[in-house]
Amino acid sequence: GRPMTLGSLLSKTSTLMKMIFNKQIKDAGESITIEQWVLLSILYRTEGIKQTEIARIGLKDRTNITRMVDLLEKGQYLRREKDANDRRAHRIYINERGRRSVEALNPISDEVNRIALADFSPEEAQTLIGLLEKLQASLASRATSPPPQPK
Repeated sequence: GRPMTLGSLLSKTSTLMKMIFNKQIKDAGESITIEQWVLLSILYRTEGIKQTEIARIGLKDRTNITRMVDLLEKGQYLRREKDANDRRAHRIYINERGRRSVEALNPISDEVNRIALADFSPEEAQTLIGLLEKLQASLASRATSPPPQPK
């Protein structure tokens, strides 16, 4: 048969890593998802970020982010405040509970990376990460450029 495409290889790899991460999260007794952890990690590093910025950094659509923020606000992982300069915008701040979750899941994330790279030498792991970063940068530059205009 036809060899796997790069997209399906990356997608399947990502899915397998998420499955392992989700199991580790459950085993640790945490009740948040990977996506919620990613969102909280962004807040952990950037206090008072606008909700629209979270979507840009996390590469998720706004509706998805709004739903997650609502859920995490209900669970008291974060709080939302009106932006003083822009009445339509909200700034998001992580709460103590959110901070604790991020800190609990950071070592789990490191462990999942160790599991994923277990069969690679340190040099191979560095090369793989470097190549994936290069691939991501290459795709990101094309994804954000305007579409070509018809002649």
